[in-house]
Amino acid sequence: MEERTELREELLRDLGALYQLPAFSDLAALLQGEARVLQYLALRRGEDVYPSELAEALRLSRPRITAALSSLRRKGFLTLTPSQEDRRKVFVRVTEAGMAQIAGQYETVRGYFDRLLTGLGAEDSRALSRLVGRCAQVMKEETA
Repeated sequence: MEERTELREELLRDLGALYQLPAFSDLAALLQGEARVLQYLALRRGEDVYPSELAEALRLSRPRITAALSSLRRKGFLTLTPSQEDRRKVFVRVTEAGMAQIAGQYETVRGYFDRLLTGLGAEDSRALSRLVGRCAQVMKEETA
């Protein structure tokens, strides 16, 4: 059991150190909050997306979605348009500025990961990918 405790603490320390790096801060920013909303809208570009759909798809509260949409609209990254059928509803669409914002964030993160893959080499990169996938699988099973 002592070995497991040591391994846990080592993993927590190493992951904490990774999280402090700009690459992982940028990755976290891309996977959370407003960027996550923009990503979803970019994937559904040209479609009518309702805030309730965003909340459900991204597993965020409606107040959090409302706050993110208001902020993104002020920044010019999306539009909110009243529904023609039901004026109480609005649909959301990403703007060109929003597409450029999310593309820029993706490009930054891709650059970090390209450097990581180059530094690790093919064999270690495949091993890392396999282990990260396995970690996700184990943690998903734990929450099921």
